[in-house]
Amino acid sequence: MPKFQLKLGDKWEDFVDREDEVLMKAFLSGKKFAEFHSRGQDYYVDFAKMLQRNKKTGKERPIKIIYDEEGKPKPAKMEYPKPTADQALHGMAGSRPPVVEGAVVGYTPGMSPAHAPALGLVVLLDVVCLLTLLVTQSSSVQT
Repeated sequence: MPKFQLKLGDKWEDFVDREDEVLMKAFLSGKKFAEFHSRGQDYYVDFAKMLQRNKKTGKERPIKIIYDEEGKPKPAKMEYPKPTADQALHGMAGSRPPVVEGAVVGYTPGMSPAHAPALGLVVLLDVVCLLTLLVTQSSSVQT
């Protein structure tokens, strides 16, 4: 799990858990800076410059992010293109997404999850139509 560190003298030290939590939350939500109060001081952290500044004294210290023991950075935030209306209804390739056992209904790989509900509705309507057809066929076989 990534965490923030602060350079104190010649050593990099971990932020305390509460500070790290504030910094990580702001950083992962795309904020350009974070502010917190600790040890009687107010601090401003600039993520673009990777600096912590004491708001009263103006003293600046470098900060950095370290990663887990395997050295894996957090994955980059994926940006997905907005689909057209046809793609939202019928999938990114222009055809309906296949229904596979165990798959997420209405989800097409590469599509933003925000657009999945429209696809789920199409699959749901297909299921309703299929069940109606099966009920109709079974009732005509019994008569």
